Amino acid sequence: MEAEGILTGFHASVDPIQLGYHIKAYISLEISPAQKPEVYPFLRAHPNVLECDCVTGNYSVLLKVAFSSTMIVFSTIVENRGVVPE
Repeated sequence: MEAEGILTGFHASVDPIQLGYHIKAYISLEISPAQKPEVYPFLRAHPNVLECDCVTGNYSVLLKVAFSSTMIVFSTIVENRGVVPE
């Protein structure tokens, strides 16, 4: 019996921290169907995107990303409101 398509490939498992990628994050995105032709190729080409899954719930896409350094916002006290004329 021949089992075609079961094995999808072989790869080496690399420690991202040893390569300087100390930050791993999950990002939820809401993407409209009209945005898919522009967003999907960008995500496929971006080297920091480790995985991208279409999901159910409040968001449409869940990204797994890795970066060597970055700033992460945990909460926003004041939203961007621009300058108020006096």
